[in-house]
Amino acid sequence: MFYIPDSYIESLINEDLQLMDLTTRSMGIENSPGRLSCFPKRACVLAGVEEAARIFTKLGAKAEISVPEGQDVEAGQVFLTVAGTAGMLHAGWKIAQNVMEYSTGIATRTAEMVRNARAVKPDIHLAVTRKHFPGAKALSLKAALAGGASIHRLGLSDSILAFEQHRVFAGTREDFLALIPVMARRLPEKKMVHPENEYLGIA
Repeated sequence: MFYIPDSYIESLINEDLQLMDLTTRSMGIENSPGRLSCFPKRACVLAGVEEAARIFTKLGAKAEISVPEGQDVEAGQVFLTVAGTAGMLHAGWKIAQNVMEYSTGIATRTAEMVRNARAVKPDIHLAVTRKHFPGAKALSLKAALAGGASIHRLGLSDSILAFEQHRVFAGTREDFLALIPVMARRLPEKKMVHPENEYLGIA
């Protein structure tokens, strides 16, 4: 289970829907019944579908997922259907589309990278870093998992990762190396990682 709170889903809606949709309201179609079907233009690996369904559900529509996240879908294959009023559908349509397009793009590219890596080394794991666009962390990581990757690091608080940018504050190479056992004693239960670094002479 990858937990994304309701407050995040609501924040996505609030970014685009400020109280009302003027177009559907001015046209007088808010309460007209409608149905929406989602399908890709080209083959891909699905992600962001659960969040898209939750967006529509929050707006009062009924959403049904027919293909789970992380699965391959072909061009034109319907994976999500939504029933509700025109007001509900138009309020969530563009938000849900953006979530699915970006998430599916990440998942599809990740799956391609995993396939290419495992063609050379079948037991290799692709671990993604936290280089995501601010505000999109949860969706980005969830999409990468759907594509077959693992998570290298969630943030600053789950592991110790010392970069060259940390080292410059420690002094010399020897000063920094002397700090490593000190850091391990201070946080013995935490994983300690270091990137490949020519200056330190470690890899």
